[in-house]
Amino acid sequence: MAQGKVTFEANIDAKEVVEGNTFQVSFSLKNANGSNFQPPSFKPLKVASGPNRSISNSIMNGKVSSEMTISYMLLAEKQGNFVIKSAKVKANNKQLLSKPIQVKVVKARKIAPGVTGGEPIFVTAEFSDSVAYVGQQVILDYKIYTKKNIESFNLISESDFDGLFNMQIRRYNNQATKVALNGEQYVTQVIHRVALFPQQTGEYNISSMGIRVGVNEDGKRRRRSLFFSNHLKYQNLRSKPATLKVIPLPDGAPDDFCGAIGNYQMTAGVSPSTLTTDDAVSVKMSIRGNGDGRQVIPTNFDWPDGFDVYDPKVGEEDTGENGGEIQHVKEVEFVALPTAAGQYLIKPSMSYFDTDSAKYITLAINPMNIVVRPGTNKPGRTNISPRDANAEEMMRPIKTTTRLKSFGKPFFGSPIYWLLFALPILVFGFLFYKNKKDAERADIDPLEQKRIKAQRVAQKKLATAKVFLDQNKSSQFYDEIANATLGYVGDKLNIPLSKMSKSNVEEKLNSLRVEASLITRFMEILKTTEMARFGGGGNVDAMQKIYSETSEVLTEMESAIG
Repeated sequence: MAQGKVTFEANIDAKEVVEGNTFQVSFSLKNANGSNFQPPSFKPLKVASGPNRSISNSIMNGKVSSEMTISYMLLAEKQGNFVIKSAKVKANNKQLLSKPIQVKVVKARKIAPGVTGGEPIFVTAEFSDSVAYVGQQVILDYKIYTKKNIESFNLISESDFDGLFNMQIRRYNNQATKVALNGEQYVTQVIHRVALFPQQTGEYNISSMGIRVGVNEDGKRRRRSLFFSNHLKYQNLRSKPATLKVIPLPDGAPDDFCGAIGNYQMTAGVSPSTLTTDDAVSVKMSIRGNGDGRQVIPTNFDWPDGFDVYDPKVGEEDTGENGGEIQHVKEVEFVALPTAAGQYLIKPSMSYFDTDSAKYITLAINPMNIVVRPGTNKPGRTNISPRDANAEEMMRPIKTTTRLKSFGKPFFGSPIYWLLFALPILVFGFLFYKNKKDAERADIDPLEQKRIKAQRVAQKKLATAKVFLDQNKSSQFYDEIANATLGYVGDKLNIPLSKMSKSNVEEKLNSLRVEASLITRFMEILKTTEMARFGGGGNVDAMQKIYSETSEVLTEMESAIG
């Protein structure tokens, strides 16, 4: 079985550390059995805990990978720039060394008694480049900085990217790292990443993004109950608006500049290497890069004299994620017909604008030799593009005689004419009515929208519960019953999850003057569901009974609350 490359690396979970804080250093040996591990001296840093050892193995597509990690928690007691030297390990009868890593320890901020420090939690929008070129890929990272324990977060609103082609990136390094800001220690993590492709020059204002975070205030983990009376405190955050400046490309683009902007590679092949003047030669080029693939329009390179060259044709195109950014591949074919026999050198090339060096760069492969022999001077039609294949049809003699005939009644004034005349008016009226209704719905408060949709959402969850009932899956059935009932009262009565409890629900229903018998039946459903979920089980008859009761109670509750 195949095995990956053997590596020995050192990693650190902090960019900067505030004095008095800890950080983790780990040494990872991949794809080998190690022995005689020797850590470096960490002085003047102090070892707070460790060594801690972990081992993992995996097999993917027949490829075996293994990893042994030894980690230490270090305490930074004084300021300065420190170098953690190489660790040593023996693997495959060789001694491997990790690369030294650096860490900066900064002075802690002194906070007077009664004075709070910086914001405990905030979100930023950070560009990979604050000034970009048209067509360049710009990575926008939304990062959360926190001094508290965050257990969950959810996006509640995204930014607007007017004038910017954008694609969400889902695979990226979202490992949490420690940073020092104004003498205070934070943990930061990328929570959302977007690739932006500017279409025009100018300044673009990116609106803020909103997220909802669940904060563990006391740092203790508890089992969540049915009524969400847990330790999390929820908070809504918004990033600050950001501005991206887009500038035009400089002058001096080469003739074979194809519109590629960013970082690019090119490969090419020529076939056949031997042909006659009756045949066509094909150059297939593969262009790979991280710019806006829609702007990459291939242009012909310099062919030697003695060829009739056709316009390039774009073949397969593919766009995907790689290395935390968007990359695209475009396959292009160039076709030419030789007009004379001989030996020729063909050198495919393309130019792109490199955003790192701010220069136009030409990519080319080594010249390829082809041999052209005399043919019958009757070129095969299969190698000619459809546009040129139809040239003969287009050059046929003009006809000098013709026949005329009447096509019946004129179109003007016909029923079809009046139907088409009225159609735009009807469409306009429909769109006006629809936009008016959409605007009315948009003006409704989000909480009011949730209240209106509460019964519909509950009915969908009951339908899911019915599926589990038919399959006799009691655990999933009671989960959906709980979601339907709690979700309904939460949305209908505007009770946040953090305050969801039986006493709050009962108090809220009493304040709305709901009949006591209906409240009792509803609370009994909650109690029965909770016991079934955490006590286990329930036969089919009991499940059918609670399903019917829940459906009836929610219908009556909707009539009572309105």
